[in-house]
Amino acid sequence: VPVHYGTYWPIGLDAVRPHEFHAPGDEFVRHAAKRAPEVAVHLLGHGERVRPEAGR
Repeated sequence: VPVHYGTYWPIGLDAVRPHEFHAPGDEFVRHAAKRAPEVAVHLLGHGERVRPEAGR
Protein backbone atom coordinates (compact mmCIF):
# COMPACT_ATOMS: atom_id res chain seq x y z
CA VAL A 1 0.00 0.00 0.00
CA PRO A 2 1.68 3.23 -1.07
CA VAL A 3 1.89 5.88 1.61
CA HIS A 4 2.79 9.29 0.22
CA TYR A 5 3.63 11.29 3.31
CA GLY A 6 4.74 14.78 2.44
CA THR A 7 2.67 14.99 -0.76
CA TYR A 8 1.19 18.34 0.25
CA TRP A 9 4.31 19.52 2.08
CA PRO A 10 5.36 22.94 0.72
CA ILE A 11 8.58 22.81 -1.30
CA GLY A 12 11.58 23.78 0.81
CA LEU A 13 9.87 23.31 4.17
CA ASP A 14 11.67 20.02 4.76
CA ALA A 15 14.81 22.09 5.37
CA VAL A 16 13.03 23.95 8.19
CA ARG A 17 11.35 20.92 9.84
CA PRO A 18 13.15 17.83 8.50
CA HIS A 19 11.90 15.56 11.29
CA GLU A 20 8.32 16.01 10.10
CA PHE A 21 9.21 15.16 6.51
CA HIS A 22 11.73 12.33 6.87
CA ALA A 23 10.71 10.59 10.12
CA PRO A 24 7.24 9.20 9.20
CA GLY A 25 8.64 6.44 6.98
CA ASP A 26 11.10 5.23 9.60
CA GLU A 27 8.38 5.38 12.22
CA PHE A 28 6.04 3.33 10.06
CA VAL A 29 8.73 0.66 9.51
CA ARG A 30 9.38 0.47 13.26
CA HIS A 31 5.69 0.12 14.13
CA ALA A 32 5.05 -2.40 11.35
CA ALA A 33 7.94 -4.58 12.59
CA LYS A 34 6.36 -4.65 16.06
CA ARG A 35 2.81 -5.35 14.89
CA ALA A 36 3.53 -7.75 12.02
CA PRO A 37 7.14 -8.98 12.06
CA GLU A 38 6.36 -11.53 9.32
CA VAL A 39 5.50 -8.74 6.84
CA ALA A 40 8.17 -7.21 4.61
CA VAL A 41 8.10 -3.42 4.66
CA HIS A 42 9.96 -1.52 1.95
CA LEU A 43 10.94 2.06 2.71
CA LEU A 44 11.75 3.65 -0.61
CA GLY A 45 13.57 6.85 -1.37
CA HIS A 46 12.42 9.33 -4.00
CA GLY A 47 12.19 7.67 -7.39
CA GLU A 48 12.92 4.16 -6.10
CA ARG A 49 10.77 1.15 -6.96
CA VAL A 50 10.13 -2.26 -5.49
CA ARG A 51 8.52 -5.36 -6.91
CA PRO A 52 7.36 -7.39 -3.92
CA GLU A 53 7.28 -11.15 -4.20
CA ALA A 54 3.84 -12.73 -4.36
CA GLY A 55 2.87 -14.64 -1.24
CA ARG A 56 1.53 -18.16 -1.39
